[in-house]
Amino acid sequence: MKQNHPPSAPRERRGGRSWHVKKPVYGNVALEDPTGLLMCRISKQKSNWYVRKNLATEVEAGRIRLKFYPKGPGHAGNSVYLNRRENICVVCGSDQFISRHFIVPNCYRKHLPPEYKSHCPYDIVLMCANCKVKANVHADQLREKYATEFDAPVQGVGCRNTSYYKARRAARILLSKDGPRMPEEKRQEFWQALHDVGIYDDPNEAFELTEEHSESSDGGEYAGKQGNTDSTFASHGEVVVRKLADRWPEFVEAWRKDFVSFMRPEHLPEDWSPDRDWRLVSEVELEASRREMYAERLKHLGKEVPVNNKPLKPTIETHRR
Repeated sequence: MKQNHPPSAPRERRGGRSWHVKKPVYGNVALEDPTGLLMCRISKQKSNWYVRKNLATEVEAGRIRLKFYPKGPGHAGNSVYLNRRENICVVCGSDQFISRHFIVPNCYRKHLPPEYKSHCPYDIVLMCANCKVKANVHADQLREKYATEFDAPVQGVGCRNTSYYKARRAARILLSKDGPRMPEEKRQEFWQALHDVGIYDDPNEAFELTEEHSESSDGGEYAGKQGNTDSTFASHGEVVVRKLADRWPEFVEAWRKDFVSFMRPEHLPEDWSPDRDWRLVSEVELEASRREMYAERLKHLGKEVPVNNKPLKPTIETHRR
């Protein structure tokens, strides 16, 4: 039987941000429609908002019920979204130094279809620091294997100018909590990196640095200013996914199966399976039909059906972010 090991504290990222999550990822609060149909599970913070805005009532601890009929059934009937998910490492069960882990590494995931990335949290699990290090080392080995199989070097193919990567890093550091405290000489060095790509032009004009400047992964607006990227460059993940074409679901399934085989996780969510169809998990192709079925359910119960697919809400203050 596998023995739990004391997890090591992960190192902190630059800017003081830790690799591990600071609060539980899964709130597991059950959200029901007015008939008692379980639609999904949400965070404690979101459930408190529903109750505070008089949109729902708390039936019991960990369960709230809407006061209006929504335009659809949510994830009703889909155990992937309805089962409780524990805030522990899916491998060893530790609840210390937990962080999210992408079973399909992000270098591939970010090039997969938006329908998969936006609607499918199925391949994102929680792991402790020790197990995550082990999984990442193995993933690096698999990357080398795929680099050979798809003729896609890990370092990418083609050439690129690294100016906008330096600018992105500079923006990230300037926006961190240590940004205002660093020596002025160092700050000017980072601002110069932004100036070099044309984002920061005139030091005499007011300029607001935002998160967008630190998150652009492909050059974005940097590239449009001074041609700082070389379009011949393609990352390893981009080449692999491009060559996979319509076979990418098989690639995703291969990563799942390897994760199970190598890591031998003992605490995966109930009903999790490596060969589950991503379309059924994401429900991306089922939304329209599920709404129609839900409307029929309400009619059968003698309830008023939401008009024009809009929920019937009581008159309350609109939520603003």
